[in-house]
Amino acid sequence: MKYKHISGYIKDGSLDDSCGRIVIYENKIHVSFIKTSDHNYLLRALASRYRLKKREVIKNALRLYFKYNGDNITISGVRNVDDEMLERDYESYLRLIKKKI
Repeated sequence: MKYKHISGYIKDGSLDDSCGRIVIYENKIHVSFIKTSDHNYLLRALASRYRLKKREVIKNALRLYFKYNGDNITISGVRNVDDEMLERDYESYLRLIKKKI
């Protein structure tokens, strides 16, 4: 499986059954493989699972979409800041993502 980041590749209104969502905060990750779970739900679930401050997680977590494309997975940030955060530490984030997807 090959992973690649393409900024702006996936938009919320264009999600299909090959898409999912990811949130990452302080090296903790939560993934949804269904398009109906939104990022706000995942952020709250992540905060609850690890007993983190919900406001801090919602404010500072990385929000991503992913899409299966054959043998590839394309990752895209929800916001511009998410793409920037991902690019700053791509290898670390990619290791977390590969463990879950």
